[in-house]
Amino acid sequence: MFKNLRKIVLGLLAVCLTGALGAGVAFGIEAHAEETVASVRAFKSTQINLNESITVRYNLTVPAGYTGAEMTFTVGEGGSPITAEPKTGLTEGQNITFELKNIGPQNMADKITATVTFTGKNGETDVETYEMSVKEYCQTLLKNAAAGKADGIDAQEKFDALKTLASSLLVYGDEAQKYVGKEATSTTGLTVAQKNAALKAQASSSDLSFSGEVYKGLLWSGATLWFGNKVNLIYYFKADSALQAQGMLGVKVGESFIEAQVGETVDGYTEYSATYEGLSVTEFDSVIGARVAYKTTEGVVTEVGKTANYSVKSYVLRAPEADKALAEAAYSYGVAAKAYTEALGNTKAPANLGEMLEKGYGVTYGTERVVDYGNNLGANFVYASTTDGAYAYFLGGGAATSVTITKYDVVSNTKIATSAPIGEITEATVYMFVKDNFVYAYSAKQNKTFCLPTNFSNKATATEVTFSFTGVSGTIKGVYYSNTRKQYAVLAGDNIYVCGEDLVAKYSFAVPSSRPVTQYNGTTAEAKDKTLFGEDEYIYLNYWTQGGVAPAIVACTFDGSLVTIGKIENDYHEKTDSQHKLESVLLIKNELYFTILSWNNGHVETGKNNTALFKTTFAYNFNMSTGECYELSKGKIELANSLVEQITENGITANLHGFVIKDGYGYISSSAGGDQFKPTPLKINITKFDLVSGKTIGYKTVDIGYFVKSKKTNEDGTETITYVQVWEIKHNLFIYKDEIYLTSVQDKKLYKTSLDGFTTSGGELTEVTRFFGGATTYAEAVAYDETNDRFAVRVGTNLYVGKKDSLQRVATTESGTLTGLYADNDYIYVLSETNGKTETAAVRVMIYTWDGVAVTSTWNTDIKPMNGAKLNNVQGMSVANGKVYFLVCQWEKGTTSDGIEVSKGAYVVSGYLDISKIA
Repeated sequence: MFKNLRKIVLGLLAVCLTGALGAGVAFGIEAHAEETVASVRAFKSTQINLNESITVRYNLTVPAGYTGAEMTFTVGEGGSPITAEPKTGLTEGQNITFELKNIGPQNMADKITATVTFTGKNGETDVETYEMSVKEYCQTLLKNAAAGKADGIDAQEKFDALKTLASSLLVYGDEAQKYVGKEATSTTGLTVAQKNAALKAQASSSDLSFSGEVYKGLLWSGATLWFGNKVNLIYYFKADSALQAQGMLGVKVGESFIEAQVGETVDGYTEYSATYEGLSVTEFDSVIGARVAYKTTEGVVTEVGKTANYSVKSYVLRAPEADKALAEAAYSYGVAAKAYTEALGNTKAPANLGEMLEKGYGVTYGTERVVDYGNNLGANFVYASTTDGAYAYFLGGGAATSVTITKYDVVSNTKIATSAPIGEITEATVYMFVKDNFVYAYSAKQNKTFCLPTNFSNKATATEVTFSFTGVSGTIKGVYYSNTRKQYAVLAGDNIYVCGEDLVAKYSFAVPSSRPVTQYNGTTAEAKDKTLFGEDEYIYLNYWTQGGVAPAIVACTFDGSLVTIGKIENDYHEKTDSQHKLESVLLIKNELYFTILSWNNGHVETGKNNTALFKTTFAYNFNMSTGECYELSKGKIELANSLVEQITENGITANLHGFVIKDGYGYISSSAGGDQFKPTPLKINITKFDLVSGKTIGYKTVDIGYFVKSKKTNEDGTETITYVQVWEIKHNLFIYKDEIYLTSVQDKKLYKTSLDGFTTSGGELTEVTRFFGGATTYAEAVAYDETNDRFAVRVGTNLYVGKKDSLQRVATTESGTLTGLYADNDYIYVLSETNGKTETAAVRVMIYTWDGVAVTSTWNTDIKPMNGAKLNNVQGMSVANGKVYFLVCQWEKGTTSDGIEVSKGAYVVSGYLDISKIA
């Protein structure tokens, strides 16, 4: 026999899991996303409403030939049938809805069977059945959201709030199941990250209070909660005969008068209780105030006495021990529901590409050719472009003569107007920008700036204007005007100058001098030429070189914060030689348009030259951990739009091991020195580099001495001594607070230095003692979870976790040549070398929970960051700006399967998690 449910909060949120509905929340998913059911397939979608109780709404479409419908429900095995009110007078294609209300949280894992029976005019029937549980519904919803397929979940804050809400709801279901003596299965099947997302709200102080003036003849007794299929708030008071004589007694909550139930009379006072039924889940964290009131026979309601204030939080603090876990879960779920509704109302999807990148969304791309090679953009050769946010403007001509400005609609792919010729230019230094409804074009050959209103007509004559920036050093290569900021971004050399309306530079910041660009034959080349463009408060640079077929973009804010975009693919360029350039790029409504100018019959299909227009459409993924993506993808993890960057100079060698990232900088440890037959000191260097540009900042070093590897006594009595060589020593990095630490395996020591102060002249690391404590005081590899102030430490195959002075062993890893260790809030990642001598050199990783439970059953090798290059090992892993980064030690020259030529040294490969693998 199950325990009485009166102490169970059975109300879900009024949260409609597709958008806010009144005071609650609702979520919706397609009813038949994957499976096939009855032939009529009338079920179209389901929706859970979480308000004062759990309600499942079934949305159906009436099939042909039927005029009536009836639905019955059963919850769990052996549940009694529940019949909804029949619907009549139906017509083909009509949308109808049935609802099952008051589902208890202890039933979240129970299968709900909904059976609809359609009836025709002549009594014919057709039956369709659909099964689901609240648990399955929530898990499907979370998976859809992670894959970017949940309606209304279009911002990271909404995704995070949804995950917290749905997980908190299912944890609440677990506690309700345990309370009634059932096995807790509501959260079974959630990923580790989803389970950890469940809110654990702390009720720190009670809201129970009484305020206002005392009323003679009225005594407040208190308030409590009654947990049934709804959360009910019960107020208790006592009234003397004089107050009772005023009329019907009750309580006033908001605008509602609730009649009180009469109890016993003791010492001249009669006890009363009034129940406020159906507390909305979004009110679980709210204080509900009530005043005693009397209602006359004429219906007039008069409030008297003090206000009694109470809340679910108040009950959590005073709940008996047997009910405490359930009450806390209910309260946490309510707080999560309220936060979700606020997230829906207060957050917006990223407005543009720059915001996506700055906030760390995973950005993916798709490119197509929208206008073929020719003179379809107003000229044979397009040299520069700009936009007013709606239309594109192209500067071009034929062989640098008769240059014109063309206004172009990229949506309909039509020319709006082409100006009269403005003279002869060369493409060496030309740029365009738009300001205050005027389009400007600059030609270095003429050293002139031409201007047209953005609404110019065919053959309009451009006006020559004077436009001169001051405080800018070097030849200006591009200008962008932000109407939002009322500032100019001016590109000169490797710097961007920010200028005011007075054209005077206020400050400047450096940008990467070059970026790798994909060539027509699939290889990469280093590009130094740049094109400047912008969108709202963001500035973009496109790096190009002759023969390139895809943009290489760096985005930055006006304060100089830089973010790279992964490699953009272009499978539609159809170029077979290097006689072309990609020097014109712009953004319109979050879509990237770029032109390829060709001059040597490089078009395979038609042999035409001139200019083609391409469009890259961006989509973003929500930021999630690699472990969560692995679980949602049923054991598959791959990267999309990966970027390969070689890191050189400032102490970097080809003997790499440690890798860590923080605040836009990467740190790599590599070793040098040593000799096989001479006692030569070994050194370990930590090199700091800029994560966007790949440029090294400086290094620090430590001399760890030399180590005897073996001794052999020769026949003549002499000894042959061999020493540990540089490639044999192991080391790793971790960051704690404002310092970076080096674990040196060879001498079993720990060294540190400040994150600041890295210079090209180097510096010494300092030895650290007694850093770790507990089950181990020694560490070979370390990862620090800053959010929860805890460490993951590996020594051999033993994995330890905990505070730094109280580590405990939680797991034994798989054997292998173990290398790096990385951790996030939910998972720990143990890396091992593959000794990649084949085409399938890969990341070799085991994933664990912080409790030491293996998420992967064996080493996962899905991610192949430099596949095909052979002779490499992945040594480290880290995450930043929505990207996953891997440190690759390349032993020899090679070529990746993407056509990237690599040499011996250090490489950092970055990319976004491929959410298309989410099942």
